[in-house]
Amino acid sequence: MADLKSILKDVNPVALVAEMLGTFMLTFAVLVAAKFAAGGAQLVQQNPLVGGLESVPVYFISIPLVAAFTVGLGVMTLGKFSGGHFNPGITFGMWTSKKIRTAPAVAYILVQLLGAFAAFGVLQLFVPEVTALTFSNSEAWKIFAAEALGMFVFAFGVSAAVSEERSALEAGYMVGASLFLGLIFTGVVAGAGFLNPAVFMATVRESLADLSLGPVFGPLLGAALGVALYNLLQDPNSLKISLPKNLASKNKKKAPVKKKK
Repeated sequence: MADLKSILKDVNPVALVAEMLGTFMLTFAVLVAAKFAAGGAQLVQQNPLVGGLESVPVYFISIPLVAAFTVGLGVMTLGKFSGGHFNPGITFGMWTSKKIRTAPAVAYILVQLLGAFAAFGVLQLFVPEVTALTFSNSEAWKIFAAEALGMFVFAFGVSAAVSEERSALEAGYMVGASLFLGLIFTGVVAGAGFLNPAVFMATVRESLADLSLGPVFGPLLGAALGVALYNLLQDPNSLKISLPKNLASKNKKKAPVKKKK
């Protein structure tokens, strides 16, 4: 019981509410953007007045923009309460660098998943025609690599945003811009990207046999590497390997003994 109380002391209820709300807003915005972006792409292709713009990547650009704007706004409004993760990958990356303890990290991930699934359920309740997102599992290795590399870019930018005391506006811009670049990179490589395991798990409806785990584990790996690289650049001395005392003493040269005359 004492251990449970000590664990609960590390978990801030206000931070959990902020993380759930931020992930809810992000998932909701992504689903709505995907719905209208798909319709906009069809409109562009069918409109004869557009002429020559049939290949305009409406779907490709609009969703990353909406996601980046939503996350940036979330960081500016909710970041002071929880740090503004809104993403299990970011939480995992911060945990690997000891920026957050284990108990709060697990609680963050649980409420992030809850917020994402709640957003999908609410949207389905009020707008039934908004269906789940589709996902191709034809090249799982490419999807995994794209998610990992895109998340690497995003997590690197997040680490830069939180490394120093920045204004809410500056931090929101840096995080949003990093997410946009990461999503664009992932989209170029794999055709589409999530960079958020919670959003992926809540919005993609596939059987377990057909479900690619790239958007789940790829962001975790990319986040850990992105945070680690930024920390290394910020403190290069952290790369030095400390030898055990007994081994280090053997490597030290003995001082020459002066002979008495």
